[in-house]
Amino acid sequence: MSGDQVAADVEGYQRQDTIMTNGTATENESKERHIHFIVAVMQAEKYYTSIDETKASIIPEMSSMLIKADLIQFYQACGPNYIRSIRRASELTSMFIYISQSTAADSTFSRDVNRVSKLNQGYTRSKKKEIRSNSNVNSMIIKVFGYGLGVEISSAEEDGKMSLVPAGMDDFARVMNTGFAAMVNPLCGMVRNVEIVPWASNAAFQNTIQLDLPISRSTYQCLRNSAGQTVDVNGTTTICFDGTGDTDASTCGYTDGGDTENFDPRKCRVTGSEDALHKDLRKFNLIANAEFIVRMNQIIRNKIYRNELHMKCINQLFKVPPNKMTNRLMNHRLGFYFNNLQIIMTPKMLLFKLLYGDSVNGTESDYTLAANPETIISNDPIRYLFARKLEEISMLISNYFTPCVLKLSEMRNNIESANLQMTHWTRVPQCNKISCTLPNTFYVPDPDLDATAVINITQSVNPTTPGTCRSYNNTDPLEKDMVNLNYRIEEYCPLQYSW
Repeated sequence: MSGDQVAADVEGYQRQDTIMTNGTATENESKERHIHFIVAVMQAEKYYTSIDETKASIIPEMSSMLIKADLIQFYQACGPNYIRSIRRASELTSMFIYISQSTAADSTFSRDVNRVSKLNQGYTRSKKKEIRSNSNVNSMIIKVFGYGLGVEISSAEEDGKMSLVPAGMDDFARVMNTGFAAMVNPLCGMVRNVEIVPWASNAAFQNTIQLDLPISRSTYQCLRNSAGQTVDVNGTTTICFDGTGDTDASTCGYTDGGDTENFDPRKCRVTGSEDALHKDLRKFNLIANAEFIVRMNQIIRNKIYRNELHMKCINQLFKVPPNKMTNRLMNHRLGFYFNNLQIIMTPKMLLFKLLYGDSVNGTESDYTLAANPETIISNDPIRYLFARKLEEISMLISNYFTPCVLKLSEMRNNIESANLQMTHWTRVPQCNKISCTLPNTFYVPDPDLDATAVINITQSVNPTTPGTCRSYNNTDPLEKDMVNLNYRIEEYCPLQYSW
């Protein structure tokens, strides 16, 4: 129990801080008794326990992925970061509640309790007897609260020398000794802070993927004659650009920030090699690309998970007895009171909406399942709502996520998956569609269509036209179904009747 919780507990007792004796109260017989509180807290803030990176190693299963340069699979399995250190805290709080006739607290008793809570060696058994006899205390309750304490204290516990249950003041010193012994384990305690660092900063990770080794590339120059003119292999003067002067390296060299290699064997010659990108920049690209991959993975998983909730809710609705199909359902987002003020939703209505969507209008008597869905859904596409949602997820994966991942994992400079280190994802055309990284968006095959145009989310994709993503359009009934679907699942699934 924390200090705030103890304070709240004390506040509750303060409402009863005066007790009158039973019987008729006269001037001589009336005696007031007062409740007093003493709170003793022993707390240990433990310095963080960190991984010894000189000895720690990556498990063989994950290490084999890194050796094969399968970095994307590694990040999907382990995430972009890991916990390097943990800071913990332990606390033992003792609350003394005693009754006395005095309105003032017993200062002697309070001082000695404080001395014991600090494990003062001068607090002896004879001193305890003196305190107990001198203190003006009629009765006492001792409450002990704690967190972050080790379970296995020592073998002395078997001998009765360790206990967290005080039977009286004689046992209080033993309780504090036990609490102190339970705090010394650095691996025990409530987690207060964690240090999260990217895998690219881990020594074992860097060593496995050989991040310290440079990724070399050839350097090129234009062929020139003795007069300094650019020529081809036959000695004929020609136009050639290699980045010298104010020109770019569009003929011999690298453009697009080093992503595009230009080499014309008729006009260029190899002059040597250089580091394609400094290792610190490669590390930065790794960190950014790992965060991007995990974020996209999480978006897709969330879409699939919500589709599973959709199917589970439909299965639950099919199991509702016919006599309860018109009962009113509880809206989980509004609570019990506000449910009485909102639109009525019954299992019959909800099943119809989850199967076909909200774009199909009707009254309570019309929410009847048809043997042939085509008789209800006449617009294109003629599909169930969950099938349309699956198609939407499939389009995002096949037309955005997969091409992006394949491009990021391409070989560069004869090194597997080097593109993940060499290029930031925002510079990859297959990946830099920012809207696709946002939730509640869907893939649009043709980006030239106006944002207010009605999009058939199941239309075939033109491979020559790059697509994009955008949010749902509430003016289109099919897209509005997807917006309403998320609310329906959160509001009414799992099923709960309001009466």
